[in-house]
Amino acid sequence: MDVKLKVAVPQQDLSAAENLPFGLADEVCEIENLEGEDFWIREESDLVRPLSDFPLPCDRIVIEGELVRKLLPQALLAMASMLVDWPGSELCVRLPGNEDATGFLRSIADLLRALELRARGVRLISCPTCARCHTDILSLARRLGARLETITEPLDVAIMGCEVNGPGEARAADVGIAFGRGVGLLFRRGEIVKRVPQADAEDALLEEVKRLCDL
Repeated sequence: MDVKLKVAVPQQDLSAAENLPFGLADEVCEIENLEGEDFWIREESDLVRPLSDFPLPCDRIVIEGELVRKLLPQALLAMASMLVDWPGSELCVRLPGNEDATGFLRSIADLLRALELRARGVRLISCPTCARCHTDILSLARRLGARLETITEPLDVAIMGCEVNGPGEARAADVGIAFGRGVGLLFRRGEIVKRVPQADAEDALLEEVKRLCDL
């Protein structure tokens, strides 16, 4: 399934919304053009309504963006349980003004990708770290996430803190890097491709991602 992520804004904010980061939204429309028998999530109580409350057939869910912004991360947890069995095809986020919504829109896009409802973009996977980890995995994941957000191909990219278990634990990932002391092991589907100095690991992983996108 590939759920479309749409953003709806007032007409005067249409041009600004169209400049959202590449790949974040599939479509931008005017709020005034929202039509149809949609399931609207306007209040906190709507987030905990069961799937049986949806009007059937329910092809589109419309959610108030301000509600998501105010209730992060609780809103994402509630949306996850709501969307996991949803058979629809479009999630529309209604933005009332021209405030920067990039942050929570990215969170919604990541949620759809994690639930395998939107086959678009990179899903970044990271280990929780342990005593074997000698690398700042969190900072690296943040940097890589920012550098990978323009990629629309559906790829799983892993960042693992241990060269001993990392490639095996993340063998389902399309590509990944696992760190030892001063080195990084680049791997694809659990198979080690090459060893690189830790200082070059980030760029080596990005190059491998780009290579996969060109295949």
